[in-house]
Amino acid sequence: MTTDFSNLRFFCEHIVRKHGGPLGVSEEQLAEDFRTVYLKGLPLNLTTLKAVAASCGIKLSELEKMPGNVRGYHEMYGDNKSIYFRKGDALSGIQNTIFHEIREMMETLFAEVQPDYAPLRTSARHIAANRFAAAVLLPRSDFEKKIYDTGFNVIELSRLYSKSCSQVLLRMGEVLQ
Repeated sequence: MTTDFSNLRFFCEHIVRKHGGPLGVSEEQLAEDFRTVYLKGLPLNLTTLKAVAASCGIKLSELEKMPGNVRGYHEMYGDNKSIYFRKGDALSGIQNTIFHEIREMMETLFAEVQPDYAPLRTSARHIAANRFAAAVLLPRSDFEKKIYDTGFNVIELSRLYSKSCSQVLLRMGEVLQ
């Protein structure tokens, strides 16, 4: 049986079948499944991100001006899905925004494909989206090895992965927990 992943909803259906639903899968495993299906070892440049979003049925758009301190947001209207991110943001910020928003979209879709699932509320959804984005961008096995290889050097890890020191520290906490 082949599985069609041409829409994020199909990926969510796959997760429900494979893990029994979103409650049966950690953000770490969800990120691993997402990388396996959509990233397949590709570099995480803007071209790849646009292709991944398109594969999920999502349109990406850069905006000159964003409301307040917002780095990005998403809209979902039926089959129309869009993610907006700040034009001129650093690649690491754009990467994080896109994966964060994809995870927030998944939460809505999980409730559609598994009607008895109660979607996470705002703050829990935001935390899950941050963990998912970090797990996609800093895969556990590779990142854990680099933590030890660098002698727990947050600045070196930040440079190596082109991520902020705060994101590296948070991910280190998750990986070494």
